[in-house]
Amino acid sequence: MKISFFLKYPAKRNGECGIFAYSRLGKGQLQIYFPHLSIHPNQWSKKKQQVKPSVRIATDVNDALHRIENDLKAIIASLVQERIEPTPELVKGRFQLLTVKDATHTGKKTFLEYFDDWQTESKNRIKDSTLRVYKTTYKHLKAFSEARGRTLTFDGMDESFVNEFTNYLLKVGGLQDCTIERNRKTWKTFMKWAYDRGLTTNNYFTRVPKIKPAESIPERLTREELKAMSDADLSDSPPLDNARNLFVLQCCTGVRFGDLQKIVSNPAAYRKGDALQLTTQKTGKVVTIPLLPGAKAILERKNPPHSISNQKMNKYLKEVAKRAGLDRTVLIEEEKGKRRTVKTKPLHDYIRTHDAKRTFVSLMADKGVSREVIRAITGNTNKTLDRYLRLDEREIQRELNKVSNLLGG
Repeated sequence: MKISFFLKYPAKRNGECGIFAYSRLGKGQLQIYFPHLSIHPNQWSKKKQQVKPSVRIATDVNDALHRIENDLKAIIASLVQERIEPTPELVKGRFQLLTVKDATHTGKKTFLEYFDDWQTESKNRIKDSTLRVYKTTYKHLKAFSEARGRTLTFDGMDESFVNEFTNYLLKVGGLQDCTIERNRKTWKTFMKWAYDRGLTTNNYFTRVPKIKPAESIPERLTREELKAMSDADLSDSPPLDNARNLFVLQCCTGVRFGDLQKIVSNPAAYRKGDALQLTTQKTGKVVTIPLLPGAKAILERKNPPHSISNQKMNKYLKEVAKRAGLDRTVLIEEEKGKRRTVKTKPLHDYIRTHDAKRTFVSLMADKGVSREVIRAITGNTNKTLDRYLRLDEREIQRELNKVSNLLGG
């Protein structure tokens, strides 16, 4: 069954046109008009029946058309399976029920109720971690509405709302810029969902710029610092010993904390001889990680490390690093809104699980392992590796020492 898309030209053809879906069904013709999906005729490809790729909103509109096509085909297939003739009227009716989106329905639910519907609809196609982000944004929106005495509506999603909500997350929520942007991005994703389904014609969300927070660069441990952590006597504290072993295992494999949890929960499932093989949680890439002696020894211990939460891990790591004497001063930059602060801390007060990955990448590079091999092991892009391999002042000084006699002396 072919679903086609055409422009509905206005009386004067110098303005934007809405788009309608068309299909022949038996002796009838299915036509569903989507006025909220509008485009100028010059931006439309008649041959491909979609917006030209060079147009700024091409991805948004074309994605919406693709979803509409899939929904209509699924409805027709369902009717055929039920041995019901898919007439244009019946298909159009089911499409409206499926989307719950025509104008007669929009007043029956509140903005937050539709947000909740969106979460329910999304949960079978997104990761659990993404769903948790959706739920957190819902809580922030609800708390903002109650705190400000402001009823949230689709029409009210304007510049004033974005500024007030952002300010609320900053000053009341105390969130960092990167977390604020995560919540704003979730809000925009929901608004796009609502816009695509005709719940609103308000597309202000497409013009909301991203917040660009100060770049946070993980700290790296030197070989000496990593050895000090490995050798620290933690026999009096099993929780600290476990956290230390988890961190050292991370430093020897270069995996993110989420992937580390998978590995230690069932090492045999990922062990392939003297290597680990897994699909990374964040990028979805299959990587093979050779087991260095340190990692192999930890995994083959009589009591191998067990998984704990990232929050507990970061808490324990600070105590482990303090016992290991990791008191080197590190510089930390933080940005909240337009305020940027720079402060120093001893390494043991700053260390976190994310530092393990940079430690792995940096130590591999120090040993002369090529970027291509490091990229294959970690599943990272060159852009990400650039962040992890950024030279610090100790590395710069070491290299400069090689040419200390450049000007004689």
